[in-house]
Amino acid sequence: MKASFRVGDRLHIKPVLINKLKRGDVIIFKGTDHNGEEKELVHRVVSINKDGLYTRGDNNRQNDDILVTQKNFKGIVTHFERNGKKKPVKGGFQGMIKAKIHYLTLSIKRLIRVIFRMPYRALKKSGLVPKIWKPDIKKIFIKTSDEEIIKYIHGSHTVAQMWPKKKKFLCKKPYDLIIKPDNKKIKSG
Repeated sequence: MKASFRVGDRLHIKPVLINKLKRGDVIIFKGTDHNGEEKELVHRVVSINKDGLYTRGDNNRQNDDILVTQKNFKGIVTHFERNGKKKPVKGGFQGMIKAKIHYLTLSIKRLIRVIFRMPYRALKKSGLVPKIWKPDIKKIFIKTSDEEIIKYIHGSHTVAQMWPKKKKFLCKKPYDLIIKPDNKKIKSG
């Protein structure tokens, strides 16, 4: 539910009977996450049938496989607190509209990525961007007891990181057009 909540938000849960829920309500229930770990999950109700209800996280493309019943249902999320301010959670019809707009936004972003993937790769391969764009990027070397990490900083943001021992390099777009790993054996991820 990253579209609706952030790490550190405090959720307010109200226990209700499962038959009082509507499509679009945000609920908390016990289920298994994508790693197979049993957890309490917070997702939006997308369909209701006589056996229970199905949910989906606002950032997920597909509905959850878990059938939510009164047995694994914990409650409805009514409010959340962020930075000391309490805000209501949109549920029901308004919640479904919000979720559908978010799903549409995700689909459009995916489509844009697909459309521009080839031109972006061609631009990256051309080597043209580093000749034109020369941001002030600082390299910071961090040594821990077991490894070295190299961070690339632009302004106050970390835009790339490299772990030479693990042969791993991560770089945010569009900085990957100008920052290359120092070691040719390091994989970009």
